Amino acid sequence: SPDTIIFNKSQTLYGLHKAKDGIRKWKFALLVEGQLDLLLCHQEGFDQAVATSGTALTDEHLRMLKRYTNNLMLVYDADQAGMKATIKAWTMALKHGLEVKVALLPKNEDPASLLLDRKGVFVQALKQAMHVIEYVLSKSDISSRSGKKDTLEKLIPLVAALESSVDKEHFTNRIADMFEMSID
Repeated sequence: SPDTIIFNKSQTLYGLHKAKDGIRKWKFALLVEGQLDLLLCHQEGFDQAVATSGTALTDEHLRMLKRYTNNLMLVYDADQAGMKATIKAWTMALKHGLEVKVALLPKNEDPASLLLDRKGVFVQALKQAMHVIEYVLSKSDISSRSGKKDTLEKLIPLVAALESSVDKEHFTNRIADMFEMSID
């Protein structure tokens, strides 16, 4: 449906009114892409799930979430569009000072399809979720000079977006060690 004076998608997190208690209880929010994903999450007991409502994640969405938690887990669809949305979302969330993890679903799956047929796979993906910088490091090929350069070009903006100086120092040291480079 289109935006109206009463309903503005860029300012609405679908299911937040039902997820508030779950977010406080579990101390993190699950962010999914679609309303069906959200409904199945809640039906299956993941009551800390919220969804954007037919629009991309906005700063207003993140400000709303930050009222309830500093911890966000992105559980977007495992397709090309979902990965693109995940990258955009984690960059924005880091700038808002959120601790961001990514749960990786099997290729071409989404939360709803997994919860309907293979709930255990969904639960395992949540358990194996990793901080976005750790995720980028795990998917990087640093065996060549060009691979190192490409990876650093992805990592530097992420580290720069971190609000916490402790996190910045931690990940700077981790990257320097992994790349066998000086911190400078």
